[in-house]
Parts: sequence; C-alpha cells; structure tokens
Amino acid sequence: MNIPEELLSFLAPESGNDFLVDLLRREVWITGAINPGISRPIVRGLRQLARLSEAPITVFVNTEGGDPFEAMVIADFMRELNKRMIVGTSVVNCSYSAGVLISAAGKKGHRSAVPSADFLIHQLSVGGIAGKIEDVEATTVSLKRLNSRIARYLSEVTGESIEAIVSLMRKESYLGPKKALKLGLIDRIHVPV
Repeated sequence: MNIPEELLSFLAPESGNDFLVDLLRREVWITGAINPGISRPIVRGLRQLARLSEAPITVFVNTEGGDPFEAMVIADFMRELNKRMIVGTSVVNCSYSAGVLISAAGKKGHRSAVPSADFLIHQLSVGGIAGKIEDVEATTVSLKRLNSRIARYLSEVTGESIEAIVSLMRKESYLGPKKALKLGLIDRIHVPV
C-alpha cells in the first residue's frame, strides 16, 4: 500500500500522546487517559482506515479510563463500522472505566485481552459540582441518564441483563480476563503477536 508520508504523520501523533493510528498495520492504539477531545482524531483515524480498505482494524486498549462521553463517541463509531467490516479490540494491559466502553465495542468474535489484562466497571463518579441548586439538580439528572445509557450499552454488548450490569456498576468491579470473558466483554484471551 502506497500511503503519502504526510498522511501518516497527520494521523500518527508524536510519542507521548494518548493514541496512535498506524495506517500500515491497520491499528489504533488508545493508551493513557481518555481525555476531552480525543474522540475526534481517533474517529478520523478509523474513518481513514475504513476508506483505505475493508481489511480488519484492531483497536488496542490500555487506559485507566476518563471521559465517558468521549469513549461513547468512539464506541458508537466502531460499532457502526462493524456493520460493514471488522473492527476488533485487544486489551493489552487495562481497560478501566470509560475504556471498557471502547474495548467492548469491538466486533463480536474479535474482542480479546492478554492473560494479564484487568478491567474495571463502575458507575459514573463526579467531583467538583458547584453552582446553584437548580444547576446541580440538572447535572445530576444528566449524569443519571448517562449512567443508564452506559448500563444499557454494556447489557447489549455483553448479553447480560441490565440488572446484572447495574449491580456490577454499583461498586468498583475489577475483573480479570477470565471474568471479562464470562461476562461477555471479550471473546478470547490471547496475546496478539
């Protein structure tokens, strides 16, 4: 495949950033925190990979979590792409919090984790809410709605009941790869070489 060098440098940011898109290997690496704004370049990278070819894409996940809105955008886009091609996921260390939303978004049958991987599911946590009572109440309603949306999404991708997912989310639920496999977050435990 003959890809212009400027396109590679545009999609492959300097080291130290939280993501990397490798056009030649058809890989997206999400490492570090899922910060506000990260969905845009990741979705752009996925779209570019999908335009180049319908060959499988692998999204590697190693994140302590972060912004659930950003993670849901990435997950939504991956799931849409999976309707016409394979976007698999591989957890290479940890998939915590918002990271679970991304790692579970891989195409069924193509979601994996290394034997030493770790997962964390929990309900939304917030800090620093301030303002008028009406504003705090509106924020609380919005967060409850997002928490419910996440529970429905995880129920859909795992096949577990919403009640079972909500029960896991009530506390910090750490899962090794065997429990993640049993829950339906991944489809196999393996080391991608």
